[in-house]
Amino acid sequence: MLDRPDFAANRPVPVTLIMFIVEAVASLVLVAVTASHLAQIPVLLVSIPWLGFTAALTVFCTVGAFTIMNTWQPRITATEAGLIYCLEPLAASCLALFLPGLFAQWAASPIPTKR
Repeated sequence: MLDRPDFAANRPVPVTLIMFIVEAVASLVLVAVTASHLAQIPVLLVSIPWLGFTAALTVFCTVGAFTIMNTWQPRITATEAGLIYCLEPLAASCLALFLPGLFAQWAASPIPTKR
């Protein structure tokens, strides 16, 4: 499917925008259905660490990553796309080695240790 020329002319920005609108609506529905008390949700909006992590995940990890993917994936072969996707767990594992410690320092929360 990735090699089909029909999809090469897709416009990445509208595709990404529609994708995020669908995800936002689905997330809001899930929050409404799974939250024990809807009154507790606004508490998150005053938490600086929560807002910072949410902004970073939204801007860099979600919008940035999907925009890059939707822009460049039609321009590479299916084999190259598959190889890039195979490297994702390796990159995530490498980042998981040091990012939690940095994030915990920023959020001023202790890192759990084994006893």
